[in-house]
Amino acid sequence: MATALFAGVAVGVAVGIALVSRSGRRRPPPPPPAVTAADLSRRVLEVATSAAVVVDPSDDVVLANPAARRMGVVRGGRLVVADLRRLARDARRAGSRSRSPRTPRRWSSPATSRCCWTT
Repeated sequence: MATALFAGVAVGVAVGIALVSRSGRRRPPPPPPAVTAADLSRRVLEVATSAAVVVDPSDDVVLANPAARRMGVVRGGRLVVADLRRLARDARRAGSRSRSPRTPRRWSSPATSRCCWTT
């Protein structure tokens, strides 16, 4: 009977130690989601006070920040200002990645506008 009692205590202690050591080991928190260059670019443009528009080779708007939308240069996924479409095509043809046009007085704001695109 003493052997059974000793065996029961030993098993109980072993199970208790196993449970305590397992609960003490916590899983590491999952890594934060990876931030891509596109995500970072989008975040930067969203908070920029200057108007910024990214267009693809067919002049469809890929990204426009709130300042560009407030200026009214983007509507329905398109650049609505012909001068900006021309500027994007000229810059693309010249191999430049961006151009800073002179901002017409009717668009005057403390921010300047910039016309950009993806390649």
